[in-house]
Amino acid sequence: MAQLVQVVREPSSVAEPTEQDQQINETLMNYMEAENLLPSEGESARRVRTLAKLNEMCREFVKRVYEKNNLMEQYSDENPPFQLRTFGSYRLDVHLPGADMDTVMIVTRHIDRSDMFDDLYVSMQARKDITNLIKVQEARVPVIKFQMDEFEFDLAMARLSYATIPEDFDVTDDKHLKNVDQQSVTSLNGVRVTDTIRSLVPTMKTLKYCIRALKLWAKKRGVYKNVLGFLGGISLEIMAARIGQLYPKALPSRLLYYFFFVYSKWKWPQPVGLTEIIANSHDLQLPVWGSGATEMSDRRHLMPIITPCYPAQNATANVSKSTLKVMQEEFIRACDICKQIQEGKAGWGDLFEPLDPFSKYGNFLQIQASAQNKSDYDMWKGFCEANIRAVVSYMEKWPDAYLDRAHPIQRNFAKPRQNEEEQYEHFWFVGLKFDQEKLKADGKKAPNISGPVREFKVRLKGWNRRKDDMELQVLSKKRKDLPDFVLNPKDEEEALKEEGIEQQLQDGQRTSTIEEVENMAPKNDEASAGTKRSLEDVENSDSATESKKSRGNGTDPSTQEANHENDAMEVDGKAGQIADPDPAQTPPLSTSNDGANLSDANSAAAQPVRVKTEGADKPAGGEPSKPSSNDEREPGTQDVKKTVNPDESTGASARSVTAELMASLRQPEVRNENLVNREKIKKEVFSLEVGEELRIEADSKKVYVTLDTGHAEIFGWELPCGETVELVRTKLALYTWHGCTISVRGETKCCYKGDTTPMQTFANLHAYLQQSRHAAFTSRSNGPRIMIVGPPNTGKSSLVKLLLNYAVREGERPMLVDLDVSKARGLFIPGSLGAVAVTSFITPVDNISTAHPLAYYYGYRDCTRSSDLFTSFVDDLAKQIEARQSSGFDEEGRAAGLVIDTSSYHASSQPSYDLLVACAKSLKADIVVVMDMDKLFCDLQRDLGGDEGGVQIIKLAKGGGVVVPDHSFQKQAEKEAIQDYFYGKERELCPRPIVFPFSK
Repeated sequence: MAQLVQVVREPSSVAEPTEQDQQINETLMNYMEAENLLPSEGESARRVRTLAKLNEMCREFVKRVYEKNNLMEQYSDENPPFQLRTFGSYRLDVHLPGADMDTVMIVTRHIDRSDMFDDLYVSMQARKDITNLIKVQEARVPVIKFQMDEFEFDLAMARLSYATIPEDFDVTDDKHLKNVDQQSVTSLNGVRVTDTIRSLVPTMKTLKYCIRALKLWAKKRGVYKNVLGFLGGISLEIMAARIGQLYPKALPSRLLYYFFFVYSKWKWPQPVGLTEIIANSHDLQLPVWGSGATEMSDRRHLMPIITPCYPAQNATANVSKSTLKVMQEEFIRACDICKQIQEGKAGWGDLFEPLDPFSKYGNFLQIQASAQNKSDYDMWKGFCEANIRAVVSYMEKWPDAYLDRAHPIQRNFAKPRQNEEEQYEHFWFVGLKFDQEKLKADGKKAPNISGPVREFKVRLKGWNRRKDDMELQVLSKKRKDLPDFVLNPKDEEEALKEEGIEQQLQDGQRTSTIEEVENMAPKNDEASAGTKRSLEDVENSDSATESKKSRGNGTDPSTQEANHENDAMEVDGKAGQIADPDPAQTPPLSTSNDGANLSDANSAAAQPVRVKTEGADKPAGGEPSKPSSNDEREPGTQDVKKTVNPDESTGASARSVTAELMASLRQPEVRNENLVNREKIKKEVFSLEVGEELRIEADSKKVYVTLDTGHAEIFGWELPCGETVELVRTKLALYTWHGCTISVRGETKCCYKGDTTPMQTFANLHAYLQQSRHAAFTSRSNGPRIMIVGPPNTGKSSLVKLLLNYAVREGERPMLVDLDVSKARGLFIPGSLGAVAVTSFITPVDNISTAHPLAYYYGYRDCTRSSDLFTSFVDDLAKQIEARQSSGFDEEGRAAGLVIDTSSYHASSQPSYDLLVACAKSLKADIVVVMDMDKLFCDLQRDLGGDEGGVQIIKLAKGGGVVVPDHSFQKQAEKEAIQDYFYGKERELCPRPIVFPFSK
């Protein structure tokens, strides 16, 4: 059977692309960019940094094992006895944004797999940067699954037979498989297959765009999940690589057409392969597909796609008759659409139109797994999903099922829990279509699938790790009877995340510096280059993750099939309807002999982004990318250090915030009123050109802002296109780097366009900070500490928010130090100062998440009112920040540095200036940005700056949209901030005030 893989060496065509090909390919590239299929430079840099952390963690693990086994004389840091390798999509550079990474740790014979699941796993449990940690020890490829930073990982281990890893180690050389256990061979094959594909397909630079588009297509059309019997990442890559061999000069758009043309006509089970199968190598006698003891079982494979290295295996062994039929129909559909695109009769959106399987079928098999606790639920859910294809196989073999196809639906659902006592439940669905003609010819009234369901349940119940609380239900359902959270999910974002098609993670990209900042940039890039060189062994990886897409509501011709099934069915003598046009009269298909339910109670060195505009490069804070809409923010309960205020004044101008605080709490304002009907509200539409901003002032009346087209941002936070943001009692500007259209509903106090902004300068300042952060990360030193100073109403806080949001977009977690005690809405209640690590975006709706804050209650709005007290708080705050960063509590934030917001400087107040200098020294600021004041710039340059080792003093102009807030606005904002602190943002807290009369 091995001879069935016949690889044609000669290309089918070497024709150069035509002008029409180039035009069509340009439309594909534009579509892919709009769909966020191309990972950003910021995300790529963050991947490299995360892999470096993982590599260092593996190094420490190996060293510990060597020390434990008294083998340190064989350990060498120059040639460590391990290598961390990535494979698959990331290694091929075809991964999608947000993709997880498959990695393998190649070790010597002195490291045992049990060491990984004991020592390494335990050490990973103690790390704060690792979450969702699961060990899968009994799988065919034992792995540790986890999330480090923002990326998900599968870490396997391959144990070589050598005492040391050879310096010329070539993982694709078959000789390294000698005396290696089967699990290690399987783990190594991930890297070997990926590297072999790269060597056999010289046109990967072009083919990678085609593969990315194919992954999007497969996900949208529901044919991308190997465990359910569809395509997986490696099978899709091998299929595409074969097309790349046949058409080496074709552009990605043409490769897509050839892909669907070839495989829509492919004579399955004719295998697809990139090279001939080698039956044996180095006398290893490993099991090879199509030969030896497995030949008979391999003949039953329906859609063999063969890996290109020894030992060759079938990457699509899970494909069933039903899933093959579904994929063949999708290949034909895609081929027809690609042909129409070539003719100008269709667009790429038609090819990638999402399939709604719930409208395609009238009958479904609902598989429901539940468990009482989360760990059992995760384990039981994984086992059940891995066996969904078994029930499909059973039904295909069951004569009384009269099955035309059983379509396992790619999307699955976690049922929302109403309370903590409720069980965890997970749902899968299999769409069913029956052979009506055969059913009628045999004189049967209805199909019967009770036998396959019974076998499926016995299979799952027999799992040796199943616990008593792991329950299973298998039910037949009509489309109209499906759970409401399936057909009408309340939280669409969570449903999409469960489906695995995730939105590209936020990252600020880079922008070129301009004259004001370029002199600050480091003159050599050795540190950055060193980082890249040190990661050559861990630099790439595989995953087949997804960018966030909605399940479409469009109608596909294939979705009409369910409406034509109108024949009677019988389940053990009981008549009913399979799929009647009037679903209200169609009872569900029974899966048991008595018609009852079958259930069992036991059962990202930053180079700035260049935005091209009219032939010129315009710097930007980042290519706009949709931010994640499910950033979790904790409610804002802080630990406030209370102190006694010395020299308390009885004057109204200097009275403590505490008195007003108590007065404001007596009548808490409830701001949870129902949203008004937006259809009846006044609407204005603004069209912004490149580099313009829309300035909005909203008072107590709500204003609704919607980005209709293009890209826009608020203080560096990317405004989601098509989503409405509610504004109340705020003053802000929406800036666009590329042009946009914005709708504003409601009565604004002021709303106008402006084009005088310092955004390019701000973006270049961010680019310089990123360079400093990367250098600090490489050298394991403190990152940049930037302090923003200036007179009142110069945009200090706006710049602080922008720099923080841009840093978060780059994957950084800088620390915000808020020293502005006069601010109505700061980190904490007015009159407080403190610091917090910023891990999520600062939006007009949600303020900064204050997890693990450092907070001090000062008690005055004027920092000079008690200078000694204020200085002592800042000194203590600086010590606490140093202690956190040096202890490893906030190791990631150490390289990201500090962004320091300060109280307004008053030119007539010498104490105000003295406090600025003292704060800069206490917090060891190395950059001070002066907003729009020449005298302050010169004074700080004299007292803090210097030729060598001094603080860098930079002067920036304020934005044209900076306004002076009125007193009533400030008072109301301050009152709301105090109420939010004590009563919660949604008034969910119920504090009990106790008043102590001082007169008694």
